[in-house]
Amino acid sequence: MKNFFLFLFLILLLPYTYAFNAILELRDSINNSLISDVLANVKIDGYAEKYVIKNGKLNLSLEGKHQIEIMINYPETEGNDYYEKFELDVNDNVKKDVYLMRTATIEGFVKDEFDNLIKGAKLKFECRKEILYPVETDNVGFFSAEFVPVGKCKIFATRGNKAGFTQIVVEHGKLYENVEIILNKKIYSTHTKIIIFIATVLFLVFVFYERRRVKKSKLKAMISALNEREKKIIQYLIKKGSVSQAKLCKELLIPKTSMIRILRNLEEKGFVKIEKFGRKHKRIELDKKIFK
Repeated sequence: MKNFFLFLFLILLLPYTYAFNAILELRDSINNSLISDVLANVKIDGYAEKYVIKNGKLNLSLEGKHQIEIMINYPETEGNDYYEKFELDVNDNVKKDVYLMRTATIEGFVKDEFDNLIKGAKLKFECRKEILYPVETDNVGFFSAEFVPVGKCKIFATRGNKAGFTQIVVEHGKLYENVEIILNKKIYSTHTKIIIFIATVLFLVFVFYERRRVKKSKLKAMISALNEREKKIIQYLIKKGSVSQAKLCKELLIPKTSMIRILRNLEEKGFVKIEKFGRKHKRIELDKKIFK
């Protein structure tokens, strides 16, 4: 029995017997300085232990692949200060520089437009780096995000068909308390957006054709007030477009002197434009202003 327990002890001790020494030098990712004289919370494959960091060194006895998570919070700052998560493969004694990102802490709440706290509101963080952010407010309406990287950070909140967001410029080691997100914007579903789009298009088509109808009706009323010769000239120009004065006289069998007088009246009323070309010739066309 004694030999059995000795054998069992050796089996349990075996993984530690072959562990290697991993020396991690912890550095600030911005200025490359060593992070020293601080208590670090270190998770190895999810199991947390505290280590005192001296001269920037974190000493670990490991073998094989491990998920390492390092969290540092200086007592003199209100928010969390440094964070990094990485995979470490140890097959021999190793020395490695680990660059920790500067962080802060954000705490806040989500409210509706009537100042009511909203529990279970969905949260989305768009910050400089993805970490484990809270995904919704608690049963009161509050949320807390630790080790948020420095830089611009947008926080979106939604509940039902309401949404809101806020933006923070995160600074190193700070604690941002009472960050408020108000759900004051309405969310439209894809189905609703399609209906709104179709309705908008139909409305614009209606407005376009209604304007054309009104213009045609107005033009028709204006033409109906003209005498017979004036009507003939306008109808001819609508069909044929611009034409010389001589051809207009010939096609409509109107004498030149009468045509000059009629065209002058139509020009004053804004129906036609008369342009000279050559020494004696004139070109007649409808004035486009009457269609506007």
